[in-house]
Amino acid sequence: MEMQRNILIIDDTQSMLLLLKFMLETTGEFQVFTAASGKDGLRLIEQIKPDLILLDIAMPGFSGFDVCKNLSENKETKDIPIIFLSAFTDTFQKIKAFELGGVDYITKPFNEEELIARINIQLKIANLNKQLRKSNEHLEERVKQRTTALENEIAYRKETEEKLLQNRNMLEQIADNSSAFIALLNTKLEYIFISKEYEVFFRLQKEKLIGKKINQILSEEYLSKAMPFLKKALQGEKTKFSYFVLNSLNERKEVNTIYTPYIQNNEVTGIIVLAIDITEIKKTEALLIKTQNELKEINNQLENKIIERTKELVLKNDELYQSKNLFKYFVNHSVSWEIFCDKQGNPLYCTPAFEKITGYKMEQYLQGIIKIKDFVIDADKEKYIQYSKKAIKGDNFENLEFRILTANKQTKYLSKSVFQVYNQKNERIGFRAGLIDISKQKEEKAARIAAENKIFNAIIESEEKERAHFAKELHDGIGPILSTIKMFAEWLKRPDLKTPKDEIYKKMEYSIEEAVSTVKEISNNLSPHILANFGLVFALKSFIEKTQALNSLVIHFITNIKQRFSNEIEITIYRALLECINNSIKHAQAKNISISLQLTSDKIEAKFSDDGIGFDYDYVIQQQKGLGLFNIQNRIHTLGGNFKIQSVIHQGVNIWFELYI
Repeated sequence: MEMQRNILIIDDTQSMLLLLKFMLETTGEFQVFTAASGKDGLRLIEQIKPDLILLDIAMPGFSGFDVCKNLSENKETKDIPIIFLSAFTDTFQKIKAFELGGVDYITKPFNEEELIARINIQLKIANLNKQLRKSNEHLEERVKQRTTALENEIAYRKETEEKLLQNRNMLEQIADNSSAFIALLNTKLEYIFISKEYEVFFRLQKEKLIGKKINQILSEEYLSKAMPFLKKALQGEKTKFSYFVLNSLNERKEVNTIYTPYIQNNEVTGIIVLAIDITEIKKTEALLIKTQNELKEINNQLENKIIERTKELVLKNDELYQSKNLFKYFVNHSVSWEIFCDKQGNPLYCTPAFEKITGYKMEQYLQGIIKIKDFVIDADKEKYIQYSKKAIKGDNFENLEFRILTANKQTKYLSKSVFQVYNQKNERIGFRAGLIDISKQKEEKAARIAAENKIFNAIIESEEKERAHFAKELHDGIGPILSTIKMFAEWLKRPDLKTPKDEIYKKMEYSIEEAVSTVKEISNNLSPHILANFGLVFALKSFIEKTQALNSLVIHFITNIKQRFSNEIEITIYRALLECINNSIKHAQAKNISISLQLTSDKIEAKFSDDGIGFDYDYVIQQQKGLGLFNIQNRIHTLGGNFKIQSVIHQGVNIWFELYI
């Protein structure tokens, strides 16, 4: 498992610190430290030595630029990568940030994935730079050591040359014990001395070499390269060149050769040859160059990616800028109160809706000075605490309703839903809670239920009145007639009957016919036989003709219906339109009525209007008047249909309803 990297966030906005800390720790890759001011951040840097710093520019007193300048002037902190965070988007701010030593500049609001990716890039760059510095330091130390060794060797050689002039035996002894490959040539370019290292490295036998010219020993390839330098040495000029050669082990080695004129009495009498194996030094140099090129390529790739990403950000900047105010408005005016909590239930962040709903300050809640349970009313507190424990335990739940007492002593209904939050490793790191003020919905629901109960009671009362009306008609209409018939029957039984029986039978027959007619009339009002026998359209036209004959009004009726429907649908439409016509006659003082009854593929649509005096719809509902229409409306709704009434005083009435078939 990789070691977590230390990230320091310096920002004077507490909510931003909490949000960034929560986002970065969620990845499991970072250990996050925070500071609320520039000076606090500088003190914390001395303690934790962060791998990277996220730095806000606009801070009171000691700004982000001041912090960056302070760090860049300190040898211990100048290499810590700094990513600036700012709401400023102008080029001047960005240039200043990079001039002071910042490695990146991210504009608020930022994308979480982009922020983490750019942090990881800068950490990789910092690590590569650190490795490069160590490699350079190591190589510089090796080169320094080798240079020192060479300088010491050259100094030692000069000293040897002086001694050679005095003592040839001493020169040979020193040469044989030197790590360099040493040979001595005369002006004819004949070998007069070689060291043991020279003999071994070049696979040359000392006895066969002494007195021989170099063109008899060395290859033409070597001579073609070496001869110009040898001629210069014979002229008194010190020269050197490098070449490749196979050593005694058949290994390809690079050798650096120095030709030094051997001078006696101001005259060149020979050439001292000093050869040094520089193969390892060259390999080290090549490795250093390769590493530098690779790092340069990586830097170029990163710069290209940054340039491409910057272009994308520039293109999106306008869109982000335009949506910024909309997002801010949404957060500040949203009725939803969102909370982000850790596993223990401690709040990390919440939306401003908290203050609008509760009346308390959001900072007090985030700092733990007040808790939600403190203003939950006593009757709901036990239930709220129980569900809060479930959230901390790791459970989700939705639509928990409870009441709170706000700061201004107002009771509100809230609905709370909790969803657990997990990181990329599927580890639970906390939970998110959404709370909504449902007080208005509760009030509207209670008012709706009360209104529905009121209308329902009125409907029941109306139906009872209607039943009483029919009972009265049966009692007052049929009752006397039946009593009369009974009286005639008893009259016929009398022994002293003087009235002719035919006359009594005629009177009984007349009374029976009257009773039958009355029963039909009452029955017709309940379920007219013409509707059952001939259908909806015929029954409506028959009723309209009788109504126009008895009243001074004109009824326009159009329809495309040519078929029968279920008894329930036909009776409902028939009663509804009769109720509308009777209301227009009795109450609206209408002169003209229009009725349209149209059949579509799946429903029957009815439209009714008159030119009467109209009525105040809200007042009628409040006073429970016009219950006949509302009974019809309730009946249509029961059958799954729709019903609408529109009326304005002195502008008539419009009624529309539909039933699905």
